[in-house]
Amino acid sequence: MPITRSYILVDRYGREPPVSFSGQFRYGISGFFQVSWVFWLFFLVVFSCGLVFGALAVDTVPAAVQANMSSYLQNFLSLAPSQLGTPVQIRLVLWDYVKYAGMIWLLGLTVVGAPLAVVWVFMRGFALGFTVAFLVADLGWRGLLIGIFGVLPQNLLAVPALVGLAVAAVDFAVVMVRSLASGRVPPLGQEILTFSFFALVMGGLLLGASLVETYITPVFLHLVLPG
Repeated sequence: MPITRSYILVDRYGREPPVSFSGQFRYGISGFFQVSWVFWLFFLVVFSCGLVFGALAVDTVPAAVQANMSSYLQNFLSLAPSQLGTPVQIRLVLWDYVKYAGMIWLLGLTVVGAPLAVVWVFMRGFALGFTVAFLVADLGWRGLLIGIFGVLPQNLLAVPALVGLAVAAVDFAVVMVRSLASGRVPPLGQEILTFSFFALVMGGLLLGASLVETYITPVFLHLVLPG
C-alpha cells in the first residue's frame, strides 16, 4: 500500500483516513495544514530575514546609485497618479503574479527544484524590505505613507499566497522523497492533484492581490501623491 500524507497523519495522530477518493482528497488538504506548520514557520522566518536584510542593504548602496534611484523614483511618482488603475496595468500585475506562482509550482513538481523556493521567498522579502526602506530614506514620512498605502495593501494577500505556494512545493517534495525512501511507490497522482488544487487556491489570492494593486492601492496613493 503506497504511503500518502493521510497515512503519515495516521502515524502522527492515530487517525484513520477516509475510504472514498473525495474524502481522502479533503483529508489530504486539511492534513497539509496540520503537518506543514513547520514549513510555514520556516518560510515566515526566511521571509522576515529577507525583509531585514533588504532594509539594511539600502545603506550599502553607493551614493551615485542612490541618486539615480531617487531621480527615477521622483519621475515615477510624478507620473503615477495618471497611470495607476488602468486595464493595461492589471494585466501586467496579474501576469507578474502568474509567472511567480507558475515558477514555484513547477519547482515543486520537479521535487529537486523545491529548495529553490527558499531562495525565492528570501529574495521576495529582500525586495519588499529594500523598497520600503528606500522610500523612507529618500522621502521621509511621505515615503512611509507611500509604503503603507502603495506597497502594503496588495502584499497583505500576495505574500501569504506566495509563501503558501513555497510551503506547498516543499511539502510535495518531502512527501515524494519520503515515499521513495520507504521503498514504496509514491502516490503521484493524488499528491499532484492536492498540490495543484492548493496552488489554484493561492492563485485566487494572487488575483485578489492584483485587483487590490490595480483598483484600491491607486485610491490610497492619490491621497499621498501630488497631482
